[in-house]
Amino acid sequence: MKYKVKSRKLLINEYFKVEKAQVEFDQHFSDQSVEVQRFNLLRGFAVAPLIYHRDKNAIIMVKQFRYSTADAGDPWLLELPAGLVEKDEDPRVAVKRETIEETGYKVDKFREISRFFVAPGCTDEQIILYYAEVSETDRISDGGGVPDEHEDIKLIFIPVSELQSVIDEGKIKDAKSIIAFYWFLNNRK
Repeated sequence: MKYKVKSRKLLINEYFKVEKAQVEFDQHFSDQSVEVQRFNLLRGFAVAPLIYHRDKNAIIMVKQFRYSTADAGDPWLLELPAGLVEKDEDPRVAVKRETIEETGYKVDKFREISRFFVAPGCTDEQIILYYAEVSETDRISDGGGVPDEHEDIKLIFIPVSELQSVIDEGKIKDAKSIIAFYWFLNNRK
């Protein structure tokens, strides 16, 4: 099956970039191709660490204001720490930076556990999910985010014994966190 991008136009070129494209592609159930207009929120890669705190037997989560979820009733979303990978930056460098900025824990060793598209119908964003373990001796700052970016991040420790129930009770509504929790529950030694 083939596709062809006939034209692209950048509609928004700010913190978010939005592209409009004319695309032609072969259809699955006919020998015809179709031409359509599509929009793409250009985001690239993001990183998210699932951090297990050995001393607390808990997963480190963050709670921060999210405008995009406010109208749905969840303005302070509980989620894994995360951040975008800068242009030409190694994702392993980005995950270390984001972990320190948001949680205050310094981690040198991460294990990549998954890569997935966030919402393939509207964005190219892919999250690289990592796993790491920390103890209280790894804490080098309070975390809480970058003040210049007006981040106001609160750390929340979810006990391992409560992971399944916080998913089942709908307390975790962030997809990357749910994916990470299920990975942890299925792969914990």
